[in-house]
Amino acid sequence: MHSLKNKILFILWLLAANSLAAERPSFLIDERAILDEFRGQLRSKLDDLSRNYIIQRSSESIYWTSTSVVDCAGVNRSPRAPLTSLRVLRADNIISFELRGCSGQMVLRETFESSGAQLFSLSEYLSGKIPSGDLTRYVLQDSLGANILEWRVKEGISVFTFLNARFLDIYKIDTRWQYKAFGYSVRYKNEGHSFDVDMHFDPQQLTVDWAKAEVRIYDTEFRRISVNTFLVGYAHTVQNVTLSIISGVVKSALTQLPSTEFVASGGQNSRLLDEMRLTYTRLLNNLELNLVRQFIQDIIKAIESGLLKITDNRPEQ
Repeated sequence: MHSLKNKILFILWLLAANSLAAERPSFLIDERAILDEFRGQLRSKLDDLSRNYIIQRSSESIYWTSTSVVDCAGVNRSPRAPLTSLRVLRADNIISFELRGCSGQMVLRETFESSGAQLFSLSEYLSGKIPSGDLTRYVLQDSLGANILEWRVKEGISVFTFLNARFLDIYKIDTRWQYKAFGYSVRYKNEGHSFDVDMHFDPQQLTVDWAKAEVRIYDTEFRRISVNTFLVGYAHTVQNVTLSIISGVVKSALTQLPSTEFVASGGQNSRLLDEMRLTYTRLLNNLELNLVRQFIQDIIKAIESGLLKITDNRPEQ
């Protein structure tokens, strides 16, 4: 198992190293990659709902039912009663997707705002996509309407807030991408899920500068650092705490939906093989490398937590 983990880590490093020759280094964390940190489990849940239950849909809404009694978040729901619903709300350049749980109350709402009108469909959303236009604002809200995460573009700066507390700015000056992390303090409570977060530190800034095939990365004191140091710094100040907590909020909210299970066709490893084939295709075509990185990170976490168990019978060579 440790051998497999080390090989996966090597692949992740190789992706970063190979990206140094690219016009835009693929290891750069952009706004959509940040959303992918916690949206993956939402995409998986919606997919599993469609595998486990009967789909009823229109152009702007969808709900899931069953032909038998279902224990839905501790409440027995009768056959053909709506278990979960998802609907689209549109207003000019703003589009929202509202997910409701077993009680009929809102569980999560995602809102995308762009500079122009959006033609984004419900089917595209269910496939895990987000609007491809010029997004200027994104908001993830819980059942109480609290802004769990907000991303807003202000004067060319992508400002990220967690429960209305600013924790990250991303912006570009010429060929330099700037990542500025902020300390903050927040309190949260909803449906028995609560936490206090106190992260007190002076603003930390990382800079990535590239011209042609050369990439230079600098820390807060503008000292040259490696790609690995850059990624570790980002993980320490943003990913391992803030984005991890946001993922926990989403996971807690999804418990208000009916339970689902994944039944693999063609063997227990079918799902993993399908995901690995898709990831390999993205790598070969140099597409969505942020999703390649995220997939590898998810596999590592699953192995470490015991959610994914692999028997490695390959020779040691």
